[in-house]
Amino acid sequence: MPEANMLASGTPLEQWEIGGRAALLKGWAVAADSGGMRAASTRRTVSVVLSVLAFAAMLAIAPDSDAKEPARSTTTISSYPKGMYGQVKSPRPSCRTKRTVVLYRVSGKRPDPNADERIGQARAKRDKARGKQSLWAVRTKADGQFYAVAQPTKGCKKDTSPRAKDMPKGADVPDCPNGKVGDFCRFPKMHLDIPGGTYCPSFTVAKSDCLGFVDTGAIPWCCYENDSIYWASAGSGRGVLLNSTGGHGEGLRWEIRGGLNGPGDGDLKQAWTRIMQGIVFGGSTPDLPGMRAGSMGGPLHFDFSSGYWGADIYVDGYFRKWE
Repeated sequence: MPEANMLASGTPLEQWEIGGRAALLKGWAVAADSGGMRAASTRRTVSVVLSVLAFAAMLAIAPDSDAKEPARSTTTISSYPKGMYGQVKSPRPSCRTKRTVVLYRVSGKRPDPNADERIGQARAKRDKARGKQSLWAVRTKADGQFYAVAQPTKGCKKDTSPRAKDMPKGADVPDCPNGKVGDFCRFPKMHLDIPGGTYCPSFTVAKSDCLGFVDTGAIPWCCYENDSIYWASAGSGRGVLLNSTGGHGEGLRWEIRGGLNGPGDGDLKQAWTRIMQGIVFGGSTPDLPGMRAGSMGGPLHFDFSSGYWGADIYVDGYFRKWE
């Protein structure tokens, strides 16, 4: 089976920090201002860099006791409408990124790779929405119980996941923020209304923000008085941030982040959300192969209708709950 082509690239969201507009736009300001550095500052920077490189060279020569000991990994498995997927977690980056994971279907009483049916394999790719873990996915129409084996490599121990069943058709999925950690929850369509008297440009503008309020959606994403959308260019794409700060200085309530391939794109990829007050909830979209925007395992569906005076933003889909 060919390896799954899982995650779209081109949206540097993993570099953004939690905390609102300043965090979103900080990276772009630094990039734009870096060309105006004075000569003295440049010389100091070069000196520091050379010192760091020399120290790194000394460390490289020193023996590394940890390098001789293969690192442990943790492999997870879950079902989605098109097959099975999961994460590979390890403290060593080389043991989670590009790791080959083989999917088996259990044929006996317990997992046995020598006897069980080999369904397919995939190479784990970095989860840009979360970091420090990678995602794998194998598409299959087979039913039954499955498990995944992260293959051993130089410096990485073999690891076998627990068993998991395929997803039955018409499975009941709770609305976010409900549900179990590790499972999907449905994010009902959220409407962020930018009032008609408010100027709000289209995504053809490289960077801007608009203030409005969410009048439709699941609680606690709805319904407050001071909700916003910010965006900034990421090459030809757009990084998007939606958040709520309430209307009376309550602080940040929630945020949703993701990336679009361009101004007219409706697939909000590598998306994640976190609730900052009240309940504990965090979730992200794994962007699994074969899943369209708004479907379980796919990117969020994003619709931005802007008329320059007023706008309507609609977001819906599914999050995989991780807290």
